[in-house]
Amino acid sequence: MKRNTVIDLLSLLSGEEVTKLGKFLRSPYFNSSKPVVALFDCLRKWHPDYEEKRIRPQIFWKKIYPGKAFAEQKYWTLNFNLRCLIERFMAVEEMQKDEFVFKKQLIQSHGRRNAHALFEKETKALAGQIEKLPYQDIHSYSKSLWLKHDYYYKTGTNKYGGGASFSVKDTMHDLDRFYVLAKLFYTSEFKNREEVFSTKTNILLLDECVSLSAGFQEENPAFLMCRTILNLFDKDNPNTAFQTGKKLLLQHAATLSREVQGVVYANLKNFAIRQLNQGKTEYWNEVHTLNKMGLKLDLILHKDRITESAFLNMIHAGCHEKEFNWVKHFIEDYEKFLDPTYKEDIKKLSLGILYFEMKAYEMALSFVDDSGIVNVFVQNNAKILSIKIWFEKFIQDNSLFELLHSMLEANEKFFRRNKLLSKQKAMESINFILAIKQIVDMIFRKKGKMEIKEKMETFLAKHKTMVSKKWLIEKCNEL
Repeated sequence: MKRNTVIDLLSLLSGEEVTKLGKFLRSPYFNSSKPVVALFDCLRKWHPDYEEKRIRPQIFWKKIYPGKAFAEQKYWTLNFNLRCLIERFMAVEEMQKDEFVFKKQLIQSHGRRNAHALFEKETKALAGQIEKLPYQDIHSYSKSLWLKHDYYYKTGTNKYGGGASFSVKDTMHDLDRFYVLAKLFYTSEFKNREEVFSTKTNILLLDECVSLSAGFQEENPAFLMCRTILNLFDKDNPNTAFQTGKKLLLQHAATLSREVQGVVYANLKNFAIRQLNQGKTEYWNEVHTLNKMGLKLDLILHKDRITESAFLNMIHAGCHEKEFNWVKHFIEDYEKFLDPTYKEDIKKLSLGILYFEMKAYEMALSFVDDSGIVNVFVQNNAKILSIKIWFEKFIQDNSLFELLHSMLEANEKFFRRNKLLSKQKAMESINFILAIKQIVDMIFRKKGKMEIKEKMETFLAKHKTMVSKKWLIEKCNEL
């Protein structure tokens, strides 16, 4: 069967939108084809579960054209027509939801009809609305810039007599601010990519934009925020920029767009995590503080969803700072925002981590038993956590040696045979298991602390990639 684009589009719509679409298709202004409506009616009853086996063109055809022989080409033409109407409906919906888009289209309509008085009046009103927004960002500057551009260069505008509502100077005003802020905004993304991929990008006119931004920051703190973020990548004193950025974000949050807030917050968080990865454990407190700030400013949820990595980062940082009650309440309050497909698995792993850090090992084990975990990522993490738990129990009771050793053997085989993991990810877990095996064996044979430490240092030097490496080093030092 051909790929049905109509089904792909219908799957994107909510139940309420499908109902609206039905009214849209029955409106004679938008559609006069009854067969298109009939095809829609055949499809809509399966919403939102459009399984391929349910989409039977021949069956639909009998309902659309009773008594007529099935004509495949005509059927797919009908699908194409329905697809075009759905796309038009989606565009109309977006215009209905966005006042600026609606007003801009209205202004263009006045312009095409040479209704200059209305064109000028609506342009001036919309520009005034943009100016009165609680914040200005690259989008508002861009909207204002092109609105004034279209007005100034419209036939009929008095460019030289002094009677125009907007001059070319007004357009340049918005252009300067758009360009400088956009340059700072995108540069932070380039800088982050350089940290990840070890590449360097020559960014034209950056120094000039950084210098110019100082002149704009009093009217719009977004310039100050974006410039501060760039200082995080300054090798001389990035921590000053980090501390300043945290204070400024809280201070100016109400006058920054959500997008700017999100970019500033993400850069602060990335900086703190980079410091952690360099072994600066004091930044656990900074990550936890930023997590709380993100919740306060509503920067963690995106369309009522929280990613599994963001959720688990909250758990790890909170547990490291021993705020166990905070972590427990976070799990209870935010689990509902996880993707339903892996919500239960992430919840189990999170509770396992929480009780492990509380040293309630039996309770932790009850959550990380992977027999009920289906998500591969969570399953792998649950196995590693389970090994940690049994290692801690073994430290307390060496008689568990055989049980732990058997478990390590089974998990090593699991990671070696797991085809869903990349070779590197599998080896990170295998190396961890091999290290635990050596430590457990030496402890069971009553080897001294220095011998264990020396052998582990040699092992870790040979095996650079390993999950929970820092935890393993801490355990060796504790021994």
